[in-house]
Amino acid sequence: MISRIKKYFKEVLEIKKTPHEIALGFAVGTFIGILPTPGINIILALIIIFIFKHLNKIAIFGGIAIFNPVTTTPLIYYAHRIGGLIVTPLRPTDKLYPLIREFLDLSIRIIVGTLILAPIIAAISYFIVKKIVIKVQKRAS
Repeated sequence: MISRIKKYFKEVLEIKKTPHEIALGFAVGTFIGILPTPGINIILALIIIFIFKHLNKIAIFGGIAIFNPVTTTPLIYYAHRIGGLIVTPLRPTDKLYPLIREFLDLSIRIIVGTLILAPIIAAISYFIVKKIVIKVQKRAS
């Protein structure tokens, strides 16, 4: 697994793109990968690639691959906690069954929390990847 990740980063770093383009592509992929949209994230990535042709396609899919549903599962806990600080629980009504209300409460909190965490983590990944790309490209030249 680690050797595959190293191989992937080596391939990305050898692409003739600027550090900004590679890091931005990875950050976009990270953002998409963290969103609670399993299955739809690939479609989102393809739409973004179609619209923004300057983004590094391999880096986008690398971000999605690293921040996949398995690796982002721990983030769901934090997203729920953060979302819970912002979103108030739904009030009990006769129109909603308790199970449905609990599901909606949980879903809304996770979505709100994820929409707060995803851009922060994507921004951090941008700066980390850009720094790595700059170092590797300087060594290679």
